[in-house]
Amino acid sequence: MKRFGHYEEIPIELRREDATVVAIMSAVIAGTLCIGGWVGDEPTYFGWAGVVLLAGAGLATHFFRKKQAFVADPESQTALYDEEIKELAACRT
Repeated sequence: MKRFGHYEEIPIELRREDATVVAIMSAVIAGTLCIGGWVGDEPTYFGWAGVVLLAGAGLATHFFRKKQAFVADPESQTALYDEEIKELAACRT
């Protein structure tokens, strides 16, 4: 079933806000990993922190560059006729 809809422009303010939130979240996670690596003397945590920072930067760039969003048209609610109900019931048996 094909869904109908249209694309709308995403304002620059919303794109900037989304990118900022993603960057801050990845920085907090990376900082937590760095603290855990420093306290627990685990050097692998620093590597994971770098991976998280790179992933966060990539996601932030993606969210900032996305200029349009798909908006689906609302589907009309229709009732089934008695004949359609009988056909569906016959198909299930």
